[in-house]
Parts: sequence; C-alpha cells; structure tokens
Amino acid sequence: MKQLMFIFGILILGQAVSGQSDKKLLKSWIKVESVDLSGNAAGPDTIYTRYSFGKERVNISFYPAWDDFDMNYSLQGNQIIIGVQSYTIDELTDSTFTIQAPGFRLLKFKAEGYLCQHPGVLRQIGEKNSLPLYEATDTLSPRYTKGKLDMALNKYSNGYNVIQASYFRMEFTITENGKVEDVVVTKSISYGFDKGMVEGITKTSGKWKPAYCKGKPVQTRMFFERRYLNSSGMGRTSGQ
Repeated sequence: MKQLMFIFGILILGQAVSGQSDKKLLKSWIKVESVDLSGNAAGPDTIYTRYSFGKERVNISFYPAWDDFDMNYSLQGNQIIIGVQSYTIDELTDSTFTIQAPGFRLLKFKAEGYLCQHPGVLRQIGEKNSLPLYEATDTLSPRYTKGKLDMALNKYSNGYNVIQASYFRMEFTITENGKVEDVVVTKSISYGFDKGMVEGITKTSGKWKPAYCKGKPVQTRMFFERRYLNSSGMGRTSGQ
C-alpha cells in the first residue's frame, strides 16, 4: 500500500510540474538566438520569428504585425513536438524558452512581455489624445487579428497593375483600443493605388490587438510598405 501511495504521489507531482510548465509556455515568445547544430547553415539566422502558444495550438509567425502559420503541439516532460518536429526543452522560465533538436538547431526565445520592458524599447515619438505615442518595433507591435494584413490589403489595389519597380509606404497609428487613425501615404505609386490602400487599412480599424507594455495597452505609430520588383510585390510592416 505504501508503495502504491508513493507511486501515486509521484504521478500527482509530475502532473503538477507539467501543469506549471504548460502555464509558463502559454504566451508569445520572440526568437533572440538561433544556433545551427548541423554545420550546414549558410549564414546567421536573423529572421524575426515568434511562437505564440495556446492550450493546444501554436502560431509561428515571421511578421510582428500579424500571425502566420497555426499548428498543433504536444508537451510531455521536457519534450515538445511542434508540428512534426520534436525538440528537447533546455530551459523554460517566465521569461526564457530554449529548445533544441539535436544535430539540427537550438532556438532561444524571450517572452514578448519581458522584452518590451527593457530600457530603450519604448521609443516615444509624440503624444496623441494626451497619451504617449510610441514607435512600433519587432518587440512592441500591435497585431492584426483577422489574418495576414498584406493579403487583406491586396483587394484594395483597385486593379492597378504594377509593371515596373515601385515602392509604396503608408504610416498610421494603432490606438490603445485597436483603432486605425491618422493614415498618411509617404511613398506614392498612383492616386488610385494609394486611395485603395488607405481605404483598406482604414477598414481594418477595430480588428487590431494593440501593443502591450507592462500589461497595459499603448498606442503605436507604424508603417506598411510594399516594394514591387517588376510586377511582384511583398508587404512589410514596422519592425521587420
């Protein structure tokens, strides 16, 4: 009986530890370091990467302002499977998450909420409605909640066919309530194209999660730009 009680106690303890690990994981993590363990890397990995964990699924994004790829994950002890890739968890604290796939790579993340508390991250560029207005960065970014922003704006190009290298850029504010305000085109392609893009970004108002710092929403000034090389264009936002 004592042996059974001892085993039962170990199981309960293991579940408690696992539960604590789960809670620590449930947040957004931004990659701060990537180490190639295969010896085949062509160069340093400097691509913005964010893992946002929910209870059963994780979103992996390469853009600060929206989410990209959603997939399942499972956690068992110090092992985590993300999609089909298995990793060993080297460290999991409130602020740091480090995983590695032996012979492949090691990834080190910092909690998004932790990073935006660092001195210098809050770059105040003015005031709006008597509140500070900050510059959006890869660690302090609002997030579009209805898919990929560049895809959402595609239908507002008014059928404009870009046939030569061009550059478009607009700046706008995301308020602490997720509203889009003060849209300004700073690099124009044409009147019709510009008008469509302004209309498109304005219609996303209210569909943004504002940037957060120290647990509170803040208003940020950001940009959306699109570079066309011949007839192809890729969208890009602040922080990339």
